[in-house]
Amino acid sequence: MVNTLKFDDEKVKLFCLPFAGGTASVYAGWKRYLHQSIELIPVELAGRGIRIKEPCYKSVNEAINDIYVQMKPYLSGCEYALFGHSMGGLLAYEMYYFLKKTGHKMPKHIFISGKAPVHMQENDKLFHTMPDDEFINEIYKLGGTQTQVFAEKQLLNLFLPILRNDFKITETYSYLKRQEKISCDISIFYGSEDSMVKGDIREWEIHSQGKCNFYEFNGGHFFINDYLSNVISIVNEVLSYR
Repeated sequence: MVNTLKFDDEKVKLFCLPFAGGTASVYAGWKRYLHQSIELIPVELAGRGIRIKEPCYKSVNEAINDIYVQMKPYLSGCEYALFGHSMGGLLAYEMYYFLKKTGHKMPKHIFISGKAPVHMQENDKLFHTMPDDEFINEIYKLGGTQTQVFAEKQLLNLFLPILRNDFKITETYSYLKRQEKISCDISIFYGSEDSMVKGDIREWEIHSQGKCNFYEFNGGHFFINDYLSNVISIVNEVLSYR
């Protein structure tokens, strides 16, 4: 047991934060592709997955406080990185500043996928205020949700409030300009036809003091599903280098 813990402590911890409506299980398939020097830690948000009975967050700040509670046991001076897709990208950004404020060692790297620069308004319409029919249609067009969810009314009734709430906390998120930029390097993954990412994706550089690398993939908001091995290959290359 002691040797196993020691071995794990030597690994880079990769905390993965899900997109709106997503659970920790969306990252389950990553383990077999990740380099052996990287330990996958998918974060389960309240109100879904194994935490389905817990109330959803009322704000991004509430989410960050809860995520910190889950991350804290792993933050014992070891190297770690943050990965987030869409809403998860926003959470990764805010998590960086929360960890800095609480005096923790800063991450080795931040990976942000399918997320416009945080200072930009992503859409001219608010998804969380849409009537159900319109909301469902917009989510369907984005892709990324199993068709079974739309086909089975019971599943849809369970899924919609979670998803709508996630859109609410991100669409009512108030960007706070920080004087101090992110100190570690950042990798930005984005789809060439992503309707959720408006404006110039390269404005992520505004938030970085280090190197900001950009990786474009063909496809829409959930390009990551089609190019998962490519994305993980980049993660491996960045984190497994010593």
